[in-house]
Amino acid sequence: MPPQAVRRGITGVVTIRVYFDGEGNYVSAKIEESSGSSLLDNDALALAARSGGAINTTGEPKSDVFYIRYSFE
Repeated sequence: MPPQAVRRGITGVVTIRVYFDGEGNYVSAKIEESSGSSLLDNDALALAARSGGAINTTGEPKSDVFYIRYSFE
C-alpha cells in the first residue's frame, strides 16, 4: 500500500493485465480496470514489474497474459 494512499485514506481495487515472454520474463503491464486513484494504479503496475516473472513449466517457449487484481485496503 503506498504510504501516501494510507495517509489520505485511499482504498480501491486495480485489475491489471500482465504480459510475459516465452521464457516467463515480465514484459509489461497495463491497467485493465482502474481503482480511480493514480496512486493505487501506479503501485499495482510497480508491483507487477517487480514480480520477476512467471515459471514456464511447459518446456516450450510460450508467452502468456495474466490478469491480476490488487485490493488496496
